[in-house]
Amino acid sequence: MPTPTPTPTPTTVSPSPTPTAVESFPDDVTGDSPAQAEVRAGWQAYINVTDKFARDPELNDLTEIQYVTTGQLATDAVASIMRLRENNLMRKGDLVLRDAEISEPEANTDGVMTSAVNYCFDPAHLQTVDIDTGEQGGENALQPDQTMKVTVLMEQLPDGSWRAALSETELAPC
Repeated sequence: MPTPTPTPTPTTVSPSPTPTAVESFPDDVTGDSPAQAEVRAGWQAYINVTDKFARDPELNDLTEIQYVTTGQLATDAVASIMRLRENNLMRKGDLVLRDAEISEPEANTDGVMTSAVNYCFDPAHLQTVDIDTGEQGGENALQPDQTMKVTVLMEQLPDGSWRAALSETELAPC
């Protein structure tokens, strides 16, 4: 009995799916030195933790913020979350931080290792809304077409962790 010849099945190439999620940190990190990669990980941890608290008004134990901040920013980050709570606001949508430039860490005059993270905050996919109504809230809310240049000073603690210590913002195109 002859062996049947397999009939090739036609294949169709499907287009790649269009991504539906917005990437929070879309930067190419291949040029980071190992030290810059550590700073970036600390900075991203700070952003992720503070964003989590801004999104979930049920989270009341703000201790975790103290694990990703130090100095003035430890106070400022908690105060920012408390202001959201007092104004009955929460964050929704996608947080987009792009064009991050991380300086090579160096010792400051006190001998503490520091590094500056400069990036663009793009609120095009982000809203601050009233918890009960879902209506856009906040008197000073950025408009979707506005951007902010942000600098976060990162400090390395004695345990080797990098924490956000100070933040400066400027409403400017970026």
